[in-house]
Amino acid sequence: MKSHASISWYFVLALSVMAGSIAHAADLGGGPVKVFILAGQSNMEGYGGINTVDTIGTHPNMGHLLRKIKKEDGSFVVRDDVFISYQRGNEAIKGPLTFGQGAFKDRMGPELMFGITMGDAYREPVLLIKTAWGGKDLYCDFRPPSAGKPAYKIPGVQRDLGVFYRKMVEEVRQCLSNLETGFPQFKGRGFDLSGFVWFQGWNDMCADQSIVQQVFDEYATNFAHLVHDLRAEFKVPKLLVAVGEVGVEGERANGSGIRLAQAKIPDQPELKGTVGYVRTSPFWYPALDEMTSKFAAEEARAKQQGGDLTKDVAYMRLKEEHDKHISHWICHYYGSARVYALVGHGLAEAMLQLTGTRMLALTGPGPYVKLASLAKQIQSGQNLGAAFKTLNEKKTSKNPAEAAEAEAMLAAFTTGAQEQLDEALLNKDSNPAEAISRLDSVAKKFNGSEFAVQAKRTSEAMKKDPKIKKEMQAFVMLDQILALETTLKPIPNSTDLRAEAYRRQNTAALQGVMGGCQALLKRFPDTRAARKAIDIMDKYR
Repeated sequence: MKSHASISWYFVLALSVMAGSIAHAADLGGGPVKVFILAGQSNMEGYGGINTVDTIGTHPNMGHLLRKIKKEDGSFVVRDDVFISYQRGNEAIKGPLTFGQGAFKDRMGPELMFGITMGDAYREPVLLIKTAWGGKDLYCDFRPPSAGKPAYKIPGVQRDLGVFYRKMVEEVRQCLSNLETGFPQFKGRGFDLSGFVWFQGWNDMCADQSIVQQVFDEYATNFAHLVHDLRAEFKVPKLLVAVGEVGVEGERANGSGIRLAQAKIPDQPELKGTVGYVRTSPFWYPALDEMTSKFAAEEARAKQQGGDLTKDVAYMRLKEEHDKHISHWICHYYGSARVYALVGHGLAEAMLQLTGTRMLALTGPGPYVKLASLAKQIQSGQNLGAAFKTLNEKKTSKNPAEAAEAEAMLAAFTTGAQEQLDEALLNKDSNPAEAISRLDSVAKKFNGSEFAVQAKRTSEAMKKDPKIKKEMQAFVMLDQILALETTLKPIPNSTDLRAEAYRRQNTAALQGVMGGCQALLKRFPDTRAARKAIDIMDKYR
């Protein structure tokens, strides 16, 4: 069932990206519709507020994504090559992808940037089937048939195991069975169920303390069962999967039980090689924390002074800035459209890497005659740095055909390089160690290009920066503290981390956590890791 977009389209795509525009429906490929299931709970529904959309453009490396969502006149882009089917409560959404297809009409979720990125990559039309409901866990609500009954009884009211797994399957089946009725433009095309995207986990994280560790222990295997059952249900034995971690609170929440549980998903034997795991923690950004605390303090001050808040200049100025970033609760990434856009883009990139689409894109038009073996090497992803160097040499070849082939591949190749450079710089501030590693990889892969030069220069500057060296050393200590924190054991029927029973049960580990935090604060004050250490200590004292 799986098929890739034609190589020739990627040369068109590469040139159009460089020109700053992409043709959509003018010449949609004649292949089957590329269908992706988007499933999960409220964060897949999407709470990115319309008032926060412009913050997408403020991202230092990915700000260009805003232009794909919003036009210069302020209106939102409506895709004519990407479509969505989403049962939002009693409202059936079926039509072109655009803003407002999140949890409400003034909200967006991961679907928007995921669909835009996939639409840019495929010549064929793309259909997203979104099946998401707030407040649903994998342990019970989405529990797939092959997972069987939970080993541990779920406290509280009796719940219907797997009811939302069944609803998800039903909605997908209904959409695909009535594809040409719901989307007349797909008539005669057929479809290719190309991928499954999962963004969920909050409610498993919030399970009753008496079973929460068991919920975490089962999470990866339950998810593997879910994928197994979907593959059997729709007869796609190698259905590709992209998973987004619970990234609320950013890097400071690293080491949490749900993240450790989700990180085990790619290691499940039946999923190896077919799943892309996307860390969404780096998409959290400081203003989400800073604006919340600043605004709360300013609001308290203004109310204490009394009078009409709308006439309090300082309060209204801060409220205006606050509302650019925040529109909902913390569990929904504070309703930040910027975060949801980066999540959607990250999930799409993970899916495209799995399909091999990015490697196909690097080779441009084809088929090649003079440089056939080089094109094959690039498609396999082998020794790209050497391949790039060879292409630079071949573009000045006295053989016109060979030079033309080299130029064509280089045009597409550098598009891939730019994407990888952008991804490397994405978390430059929040996780400098990971950024340096990715920058070094780009420099090696694309040795001889302007992108490699930029990556190398940035990496070397970061390595020499005393502040960054200090941050990286501090994060090494923080990772050790977070690892120790995961050994803390909950007590039955209580979530109070300051309870005497909790302290007695975890005496040694708590002493290690608190001692580690104090040592970090003493050695590396005024670092991000130190601020996270303070947050950790506050939880237990």
